Amino acid sequence: MRAAILINPLFSILQICGASPPSSALKHGTIGMGITMYKPVCAYACSNTLSGLYLKCTTFDDMEDLHMDGTDMKVKKRMDMGGEAAGTTSPGCRATDTVWLQTFAYCLKANCAVDNIKESDIEDVWQVLVADGEIAPSYRSSIPANTPTQELESDDMWLNTTALVNHKAYWNDHQTLYEFEFQEKTHSLLSAITLVGTVVIFLLLGGFGYLATSKFGSSMPNWVSQYITLPALISTRHQVPLPYSK
Repeated sequence: MRAAILINPLFSILQICGASPPSSALKHGTIGMGITMYKPVCAYACSNTLSGLYLKCTTFDDMEDLHMDGTDMKVKKRMDMGGEAAGTTSPGCRATDTVWLQTFAYCLKANCAVDNIKESDIEDVWQVLVADGEIAPSYRSSIPANTPTQELESDDMWLNTTALVNHKAYWNDHQTLYEFEFQEKTHSLLSAITLVGTVVIFLLLGGFGYLATSKFGSSMPNWVSQYITLPALISTRHQVPLPYSK
């Protein structure tokens, strides 16, 4: 019974830290232990680099008339010579824009191959990113028949023709996402080690303390009581007369 009481809280803490059963590993845990932020990184880097570009189906409104009342619309703000304007590119717009589909697909094809990502994994993340989960053509069918030859400039605002992603912008996004997730994984790992380690240490100390006061205490080595279960506050001795006491 005592063993069960000690194990149950530890099991709960391990679940919080992400060491939960495989059936819930994809839904619960922490970053790096059950939760992945950017998988694969190349796909999210392509999305970040290209999603700010206006498409032919992008709609524009003055900032005064813009109502941001939905979560299924991506609102992009740009400062133009004539003032501040907003372009709204809906998921449906992306799902039907051939230029966007081909450019995004080729970005995945060219850059995820460098990261050795399987095509099945690319197809899975494609359905999530290409149009925010809206029904869209498949990744394979969206790959352009001819390799794009024109690379986007870093200051381009429009995507009018199928093009290559700007390599410098893509690489900056790729490294930023990779390093950010690496740092978050490290934080989660160190937090889990600190939490579980602290609990384990106190459980061991409590176990030693319980044994020391039980009938098995007399059979324990003296150093266990001296240094672990009943350590002295000062030096290595306790329960001795104070100096100069009568």
